[in-house]
Amino acid sequence: MKKRKGQVATEFFAYSAIFLLLVMIVIVSVFASQDSENAYYENQNVIEIGNRFSSAFNLASSAGKGFKYEFEFPKYVYGIEYNISFVEGKYASIEWESKVLPMIYIYPINKFNMENSESAGNCIEKNGNVYIIKSTTGENKISFFNNGNEIIIMQGGCQ
Repeated sequence: MKKRKGQVATEFFAYSAIFLLLVMIVIVSVFASQDSENAYYENQNVIEIGNRFSSAFNLASSAGKGFKYEFEFPKYVYGIEYNISFVEGKYASIEWESKVLPMIYIYPINKFNMENSESAGNCIEKNGNVYIIKSTTGENKISFFNNGNEIIIMQGGCQ
């Protein structure tokens, strides 16, 4: 029998290389799955913010004359700004540029007339029958007031 002096060292390095390759594959797959989970939770957070806006509008429109509802909202979702749009009598939507794709979620709202508050400092933009709330413009507080005929929207902090 011939003795191979380098065989043990060669086998050790070969097995070590294979083991290291397997560890690297596992690490890469864990990080890849973690990124997809983060995207899922980010989108869930955006969906919840859109739900809060549409629920606030629906509450104000169904509560009756003189009802005012005010709530705060985050200016950023995971460091990214977003827009809320109300299409009068049809739907509300949230638009958000995620790290993966731009997202738009649509929410049903009660069929009710809307009006933008005429007071100075209101940040809400009106484009036809669409009311746009930008998350980073003005205060991160919005109010819905039911005057009996329409919902008046107000977001302060603009000049």
